[in-house]
Amino acid sequence: MKYFFLIYILSSIYLLAASEPSALGAGEFDSNNPYGLTDKEKLVIKNQKNVDNLKKNLKELKNKDYLVNQKITQLEEKLVGLQTVLEGLNGSVTNQKHNGLQFSTQLSTQSKEFSTRLDGIETQIDNIEKKLNEYNSTFENISNEYNQSFVKFKDIFTQLSDLISKINQDYVSKAEFEAFKNLILDEFQKINQGDIKDYLRSKTNFEIYKEAEELFEKKLYSKVIPYYIYLIDHNFKPATHNYYLAESYYYTKQYKSAVAHYTQSYKLYPKGDWIPNLLLHSGISLQNIGDFVKAKNFYETLISNFSNSKEANEAKELLKKLN
Repeated sequence: MKYFFLIYILSSIYLLAASEPSALGAGEFDSNNPYGLTDKEKLVIKNQKNVDNLKKNLKELKNKDYLVNQKITQLEEKLVGLQTVLEGLNGSVTNQKHNGLQFSTQLSTQSKEFSTRLDGIETQIDNIEKKLNEYNSTFENISNEYNQSFVKFKDIFTQLSDLISKINQDYVSKAEFEAFKNLILDEFQKINQGDIKDYLRSKTNFEIYKEAEELFEKKLYSKVIPYYIYLIDHNFKPATHNYYLAESYYYTKQYKSAVAHYTQSYKLYPKGDWIPNLLLHSGISLQNIGDFVKAKNFYETLISNFSNSKEANEAKELLKKLN
């Protein structure tokens, strides 16, 4: 608009100047070299040239404006393309955000579930550790008790070993051993006589053992003696049956025979649960045949090694009488 307004003013000036008449052809504007021009005419020519230059510049500006508009159009097209891409990206980002939100929700849920499971596992681990601590404590207690029992057993075994040595040295002499051997031979001769021999041979060792057990429980000690002699002769539980044979002799007051078989039973198995009673009845048998020194040794050994047993209490009373 500014350009057109400027052209309008200049054109008006030009037309006013051209309307004035010129003398003798002077002041012709169309001449290549006009002459005789007044100052006013010269100004008009100058203004005309300026107008021509302005037109030229205006044309160039229009061309440039066209090019600029073309560039603007191109930029607008690119902008629209960018906006389209941006909208697509925004849609993708929105989807990604939505997917991310869903993933985040799932992750949060799974995290809570995992945390809950982890808490449960930690609780189980704590319970297992408590159980292990309890087991360790129990094991330590058992181990300590075992060690104490082992030490106690070792002491008892040592004392029993000493007792065996003492019995071997002080109690079973060579002459006594020969007497024991003769006693056994006599016993075998007895069972080889009469009907008892054939009867026992008709039975198995186990059958004889069960019958002997019944006879002993019925306190038929004299009748059961051949049964135990037969079982010993056939090496059927010799430690046990030497003890019960000794008991049968003890209750029938055959004290020397009782002491001989008590001694043999002890030698064969010094850990039998009958040992306290064996020591007591050995002492009583020795006391009854007048061997008070050996009887005292048996009582003292019984009291020392089985102090909490009822046999030890009875041995204490017998020992008081001997003292």
